[in-house]
Amino acid sequence: MSEEMRELEVWRPVVGFEDFYDVSNMGRVRSKHRIPWRILAPSKGAGGYLGIGLRKHGKSYPRKFHKLVCMAFHEPPVGNVETAHNNGVREDCRASNLRWATRRDNNADKERHGTLRWGRRTPSAKLDPHRATQIFNRARQGENMTALAREFGVSDVTVRNIKIGISWVRDIATLREQTP
Repeated sequence: MSEEMRELEVWRPVVGFEDFYDVSNMGRVRSKHRIPWRILAPSKGAGGYLGIGLRKHGKSYPRKFHKLVCMAFHEPPVGNVETAHNNGVREDCRASNLRWATRRDNNADKERHGTLRWGRRTPSAKLDPHRATQIFNRARQGENMTALAREFGVSDVTVRNIKIGISWVRDIATLREQTP
């Protein structure tokens, strides 16, 4: 029997929705609107995180499962922190897999897990590594950044960030290493 199966399910009220919903240490949410209470199905949102719309007094409030679990089963967050998944699996919202972490620590985890979105891994990317490298080289040679932005269908800021090494830096470096 796996460790996951041996863990007992514990329910606690959802912070801010105490009279309406409970959340479990296994990453499930149930509604108190009906008897018997009903387990709610999550939906996968942008970025692959599980979410749900919680209703209270006729209004719907979108929430992420991992944050609901972390708020119920861990100390209240202190400072500017995010919910981090210890194993890098965004659908694994068990309390034992979650913790509060700074953005820097969370991004370091994502880097280690291979889930950090950068360059072409970003769903809204308008460029690929080859085009980003072209922008990098041409901007460094002094071509007009506004003209490059227009040609490649990106913003001036994107061109500037590529030129100074903020955006696409990993993909450009990888591509340069592979080029003879």
